[in-house]
Amino acid sequence: MLNARLIVVCLLLVPSLCAHAADPDAWTLTTADFKQQTLVPTSIDDHTLSAGVQSGEPSRTIPLTQFLELERNQPPVPKPAGRFVLHLLSGDQLVGDPIQTQQEKLTWNNPIVGELSISLRQIVAIDRVGQSTSTSTDPRMDDVITLANGDTLHGILTLLDSTRLVVQPASGETATVPLESVVRIAFAAIATPKSSTEPAFRLRFVDGSSLVVRSIHLANGRVQIKFADKATRDIPLGAINAIEQLNGPVVWLSKVTPKENVQIPYFSISLPAQMDRNVLGRPIRYADRIYTHGIGVHSYSRLVYALEGQFATFRTQYAIDTTDSDGRYADVTVKILLDGKVVHEQADFKAGVLSPVVLIPLSGASTLTLEVDYGQTMDVQDRFNWIEPALLRR
Repeated sequence: MLNARLIVVCLLLVPSLCAHAADPDAWTLTTADFKQQTLVPTSIDDHTLSAGVQSGEPSRTIPLTQFLELERNQPPVPKPAGRFVLHLLSGDQLVGDPIQTQQEKLTWNNPIVGELSISLRQIVAIDRVGQSTSTSTDPRMDDVITLANGDTLHGILTLLDSTRLVVQPASGETATVPLESVVRIAFAAIATPKSSTEPAFRLRFVDGSSLVVRSIHLANGRVQIKFADKATRDIPLGAINAIEQLNGPVVWLSKVTPKENVQIPYFSISLPAQMDRNVLGRPIRYADRIYTHGIGVHSYSRLVYALEGQFATFRTQYAIDTTDSDGRYADVTVKILLDGKVVHEQADFKAGVLSPVVLIPLSGASTLTLEVDYGQTMDVQDRFNWIEPALLRR
C-alpha cells in the first residue's frame, strides 16, 4: 500500500517537474553564496533582479549585491551570423564583419548589437568563422595576415573594410588583398591587459559572441545595454544566453590578469594555463557537471595575483582533469600561498576526487599564489583544474 501511494505521489509531481524543466524561459541564477536556483527573469534595474519561479508566476526580487550570473537553461546552438570572429584583449569575441578602419579604430558590425567602434589596440585577431586558431596576446612586431592558400603577409595593416585590406610591408610596395581570401589577421598593436574595478556585465549571445557593457536594464522582454562611452542598444532578451556581473560581490579569478603566469614542463611540452577552459582548451568538468568558471593548468604551474586590499576571502575547489584519460597516474602537490606563505597544502592529490570548498581569509594580503607542483609520477597526466576560483569582497 505504501509503495502504491508513493507511485501516485510521484505521478502527480512529474508533470509539474517536467513543465518546469521544459520551460523555454527558465534560467539558472547563481548568487553570491554560490547557490543556484531556476527562475524566469522579468526585470533588471540598477539595484535588483526580479524573477518568478515559472513563467507567469508572481516575481520576487534579488539585490544585485547578491547576483553573480544568469544562464539560460536551454540555450540554442550558436549560429554565427557573419563571416568573421573578432577576438578582443578582454577575452571576449564578436561574430560579424568589418565595416571600415579610421583613426586607429575599427567599425565592426554584429547582427545582434549593430555597429561598434573598437580601438585597434584592443583587438588581438580576426578569424574567419569555422577556423580553429590561437588567440595569443603575446606582442608581435607586425601584423600577420594568413591567406586561404597558406601564404602569409607581414607588415602594418593600413586599411580594412568589408571587401579588402591593405598591408604595408617593412620593405616593398603595399599589397591589397580581397577579404574573401583572408583566413586570419593577427594584430601587432596589442595594449597591456588591465583589470578594471568598475561595475560591469558580460553578456554572452546566441551567436557565440560575448561583450562587456557598463549597465543593463531588462523590461518587457527587452534589454537596454549601455557601453562605457554611454552609447546604448536595445536588444531582445531572447538574443542573450548568459548575464554575468563583473566586479560585483564576487570576482572570478579567471577574469583577473595574473601578475605572474608560469608553466614549467617536466620535459619539453609546454601547456600554459587556460582561463575558463581546461589546459586542453575544452570545458572544465567534474563528473556530470560542466563549470563555466575555472582555470586549467598543468604541473608545474604558478599563478600569482595582486590583491590590492580589495577582497576579504578567496574561495575555490579543485580536481584532476580526466577529459582525455582516467588520470590514474596523476599525482600533484597543491599549494595556496598568501604573500609567499603557504596557507593551504595538499600533497599526493589524485584523480577521482573533487576537493572540498577551500575558503581562505585574505587578511590584507598583497598577493595570492596558486601552485600545482609535480608529484610522485613526474608530470604524467597532471592536468589540473582550479574550479570556480573566486575573490569575495565580504
